[in-house]
Amino acid sequence: MEHTEALSNDNAPGGVVKTDNVTEEAIGLPKEKKASELISANVALVHLMKGNIGIGVLSMPSALVNAGLAVGTAGLAVVAVITIHCMHLLVNATHVLTQRHNSVYLDYGEVVQLALLPYSRRLSNIGLKTINIFICTTQLGGNSVYVLFIATSLKQLCENLLGLDWSFYYYILLLWVPLVLLCLLRNLRLLAPVTVIATVCELYALAIVFYYIFRDPLPSVTSVPSTVSISKLPLFFGTAIFTFEGIGIVLPLENRMKNPAHLRGLSGVLNTGMVMVACLYIATGFYGYLKYGEAASIGAVTLNLPDELLANSARVSIASAIFLTYPLQFYVLISIIVPNLVVPYSAPERVILYEYILRVSIVTVSFLLASLVPYLNLFISLAGALCMSSLSLIAPAIIDTATNWEQIGRIRLAKNGFIFVFGMVGTFTGTILSVGAIVKKFQDS
Repeated sequence: MEHTEALSNDNAPGGVVKTDNVTEEAIGLPKEKKASELISANVALVHLMKGNIGIGVLSMPSALVNAGLAVGTAGLAVVAVITIHCMHLLVNATHVLTQRHNSVYLDYGEVVQLALLPYSRRLSNIGLKTINIFICTTQLGGNSVYVLFIATSLKQLCENLLGLDWSFYYYILLLWVPLVLLCLLRNLRLLAPVTVIATVCELYALAIVFYYIFRDPLPSVTSVPSTVSISKLPLFFGTAIFTFEGIGIVLPLENRMKNPAHLRGLSGVLNTGMVMVACLYIATGFYGYLKYGEAASIGAVTLNLPDELLANSARVSIASAIFLTYPLQFYVLISIIVPNLVVPYSAPERVILYEYILRVSIVTVSFLLASLVPYLNLFISLAGALCMSSLSLIAPAIIDTATNWEQIGRIRLAKNGFIFVFGMVGTFTGTILSVGAIVKKFQDS
């Protein structure tokens, strides 16, 4: 993005770049919101919950396998508090920056860019590119998890219902063509009904999961370990942070709200929605692990359900929901890559052709990743530790510190430092252990 000439001097007094002349035109932002596209607080609440409730909630029992019942439950609560706080850091910093630079709204990358701009234009541009890379990597990793989950569910269904003993990779191939066709749709409005259908399917599957969990008396809490080896905690961290994946939708929601102030506050949309989501995560993890024990390590609790008609209907429902969610998550990738890598370097008449080639290529890469690592629980942990902790923990701590540096207190600085270190340690240890566990799986098989 181009800025005014006042931004180009990295050698300003004190090493701080003057940014008084930053305008919406300078950062390429639209001047006004379209009233017809604005949503109420209630609708925003629904979108927030939908954006956070996906395959991650089904992996909560698997997360507790790597932490134990007591430590895992407490750990989920801690991760929930920290990630919700980081969402507030991002929203509050965005509010400050939009007022400081007279902007209508900012996306995640622009927030990073403007937060770092007073210190160095070069650094701010690096921040913008870095956060966009992490967003794309996160979406690509998430979509690979989706493919892996759908293929695993289909394999289990076909074995239960049809007695087929096909290789896992055949199901990967079967999914490729329909998902490519869905992802060739360029108009997001055509996918609007998909959100409603996917939400209904997810709610139905969750209801069936809880029915089976509570259908018979639950085992005693002493039937599963309350804690496990500390060496497994990074795997727990990766799965937990993967589940709290909704930080990327917070700013778009605020930008579309009729009254953005309703997002913030003690009883605002953000706290209300995320507390309900966190309670659902913790309940699913606690009772799912208590019910299925070590068997929950398979990756998704729907895979632990018995071979019965009702259970199979839940598998079909959640697999359909994730299938329909794939193109919606895919759209985030395209909205970043096309304007930055395709449009600037392509002749106008070839942009659409290259975009279609890019769409097919990205879908194919996500399928290749799913094929290379066919272990759902470990892939989720790897995706969470490697990609999502940067967006959910590390970046918000940096943004809040940079935005409020002149008036930041020691306690606030120490708190942000703790979040940053927590995210970095979780990223490195979670990634290393996830990769190590994947390698060991391949060696054992």
